[in-house]
Parts: sequence; structure tokens; C-alpha cells
Amino acid sequence: MSNRLCSYLLVALLSGWILVDSRLLDDQTDEAQRLLWVGIKKALTSDKGAEYFEHNMKASVIPGGANGVGRFRARVVSSKPEANPSEPMLEVNGEREPEAKLLLERGWKDSIPPGAEITFARVASSFISQPFLLTFQATDFEVPNRRASGKSK
Repeated sequence: MSNRLCSYLLVALLSGWILVDSRLLDDQTDEAQRLLWVGIKKALTSDKGAEYFEHNMKASVIPGGANGVGRFRARVVSSKPEANPSEPMLEVNGEREPEAKLLLERGWKDSIPPGAEITFARVASSFISQPFLLTFQATDFEVPNRRASGKSK
């Protein structure tokens, strides 16, 4: 959907002229995230991936509003250690393989079950191009409908 059309829809929505199904907005957010993640992965797995990371991502909060995405939505693949995990491994783009890792300063107070959906926007700290894995420093992250924190018990 074009930015111009989105602007018209927003004005119409705020003016009360139309009702928008929230699933439409979720679909747009999901597509924006997918496009952003695919772009990041493509850049980092290219021949100049290390240079791209150093100049554009390292020590930066990602996604940081890029492509209209304020936070990534991801699913937990696994967590280490199982109790009070400090390294959740995440699938970001439905790949069913971990493509992101959060390094929590302290273990989370509960276990994080595989399949749990979380959202995050954190500082990119490193990456591996093959197999692709982007690592983020994190003090906290959110699990929808409840707050998850790296704070200890």
C-alpha cells in the first residue's frame, strides 16, 4: 500500500469516516517487518556484510523505526539455559530456524516456552552470515499481554 493511500486512510480513520479492520493493520506491519528483515539479511549475507554491519547496524537500536517498524515480532525457538534463560533464540521471519539471538544481561525470571511470541527493539552487537544469526544486546523484551524482563527475581 502506498504512503499516500495510507495517509488518506489515516485521515479518514481519525475523522471517523471509515472503520478499519485491525487485521489489515497487522498485515501491513507484518509485511513491513518481513521486507525489512529480508533486506537486513540480504545485506549481511552479501560479500560486504561485515562492512554494512560496522557502518549501519553495530551499536544501533534495530529496527529503530526503519520501514515503519518500531519493534520486531518474533517467536522463541529455544532458550538457554531453560530455567531463567539469558539467550532466547528467535525466528523473526517465519523461517523456523533461529535468525536472531537476544543476550539478556540477567536471566529472565521464568522459562520462555518455544513458540512464545515476543517483540523487541535492541542494540545489534554481532552477526554470523552462515548460518545467518543476528545478535542483540537486551536488557528487556516484551511478551504480548505481559512484560518480560531481564531483571532477576
